[in-house]
Amino acid sequence: MVSSPKVTDAPSDLAKPKPTRQDPPCPLAELVQYDCRISVQRLPEGNVEECIVCEEVPRIFRLCPGRPSVEVTRTVKFDSQGRAYEPRRPLA
Repeated sequence: MVSSPKVTDAPSDLAKPKPTRQDPPCPLAELVQYDCRISVQRLPEGNVEECIVCEEVPRIFRLCPGRPSVEVTRTVKFDSQGRAYEPRRPLA
């Protein structure tokens, strides 16, 4: 008779540590992407002029050591000097 391997829970040392109030906040990083499109304009003399118009799309990421980066663009606020910060988050 063949026995199947026993499934056990992961050892507690592999479990993610729960955040505490003493944990320093993870740094934020900004990445700027560009959304570009071709703009076509008809000139009075009948010619067509094409140009590429791009808009900046800033994205903000939380970079915590040992964990995947998380995009937080929609939840960050900006201070008077334009630096991104995260309002206090409740602990899980």
